[in-house]
Amino acid sequence: MSKGEGAGASARACAASADLNAARGGGNEAAPGKRPQGCAESNRRGAAVPSEGRKTLGLYFHIPFCRSKCAYCDFYSRPAPEQTQAAYVGALEAEAEKLLPLAEGYTVESVYVGGGTPSMLPPELFARVLAAAKRFSVSENAEITAEANPAPLPPELFSLWRRAGVNRLSLGMQSAVEAELRAVGRRHTFADVSAAVSAARAAGLENVSLDLMLGLPGQSMESALLSLDRALSLKPEHLSVYCLKLEDGTPLARLAAAGRVTLPDDELVAEAYLACCERLAAEGLAQYEISNFARPGFPSRHNLRYWRRGEYLGIGAAAHSFFGGRRRFFPPDAAAFAALAAEKGIGWTDDEPSDAAEEALILSLRMAGGCSLAEMERLAGGRAAREIGKRLGRLTESGHALKTPAGYALTPRGMLVSNAILSDLLLALERCGERRDGAGREKRPPHHTGQAS
Repeated sequence: MSKGEGAGASARACAASADLNAARGGGNEAAPGKRPQGCAESNRRGAAVPSEGRKTLGLYFHIPFCRSKCAYCDFYSRPAPEQTQAAYVGALEAEAEKLLPLAEGYTVESVYVGGGTPSMLPPELFARVLAAAKRFSVSENAEITAEANPAPLPPELFSLWRRAGVNRLSLGMQSAVEAELRAVGRRHTFADVSAAVSAARAAGLENVSLDLMLGLPGQSMESALLSLDRALSLKPEHLSVYCLKLEDGTPLARLAAAGRVTLPDDELVAEAYLACCERLAAEGLAQYEISNFARPGFPSRHNLRYWRRGEYLGIGAAAHSFFGGRRRFFPPDAAAFAALAAEKGIGWTDDEPSDAAEEALILSLRMAGGCSLAEMERLAGGRAAREIGKRLGRLTESGHALKTPAGYALTPRGMLVSNAILSDLLLALERCGERRDGAGREKRPPHHTGQAS
């Protein structure tokens, strides 16, 4: 998988790595008044289900297979023969079936198949994954996304995906410069990306998202903007622009520590990020999250669900869920996941209790809409909301934040230093807030440790 969207990770994981370099996300959304493609398939109730008056849900399926691991990747993935892939898909089906009763009364508004490399799955196995999703009550307007590697792909793949129900494609382009791609173990070329987008369009896929990375070994300002220009030439509905983060234990981190690769300095990466924000805005792709830009009507409904603390079920090795105010996860091991799927009960594990105010603050400030002070008052009390408003208000003077009707949002320049900003805000929340759990219930009385949580 690219260092990109729909990782199926918990919002707590997003919160723990909220700075620009750790941003993950992406996606797009059907244009207003336009029905997305391929969603109104029958499900276990016999028809696609409208969402009016029902609670809504997202589904994530993790496909942990890759032909090789990119040098920067710390997601759970592994190579696997087709027999192993078939057994794993069977485990996905079994675990999804066990989760069905929890989803009674819910309408699924987004399905995301991520990885790993979902495009590695033979089409018949991929179709089984989507059939498992359609056992739930899927909205006729559901956003159904699948990730693909733009390495040479079978020409018929996207037509098969389209018939299976996919209406949105996410491609891990990363760069248009071959030397930069090879430096991180990516096998494709820009010609492969262009061919994949053309094949997707020919198959009737109208929603296409591309990932780009800043801070790759050997990257310059000129090469970063060249990659952006070439991505824009393909006219995607959505673009994700991520900054490379060296993850401990990855091959790239080891090479960098040994001085065997040269990475751009932070100042260059920051300048490239701001230049990308400006260029994308001029091209009609508005920034709606730290790393994500979309044409009007095309932000990702699935990933917005993560950032807005909406409910979702993640199914597969290393997949996370947020449901009923609690976070849960499956082990990051395909064999262990399959063994749990064969047992009677749901195989997930409870995560550590979450703090609703912390999550809401961090996740909302990832987004261009920013933080609602009324929501902070609801979750943490009036004193905390006033202090957070005061501190964000001061940041408007330096151009790091701006006032919104509901509260405050970070500017692109503020997003670059969001870790420092959030550390200060979390300290205020710790000192002033009435702490609540993931469902907004009071968790513990206010206390004054002086430590950011």
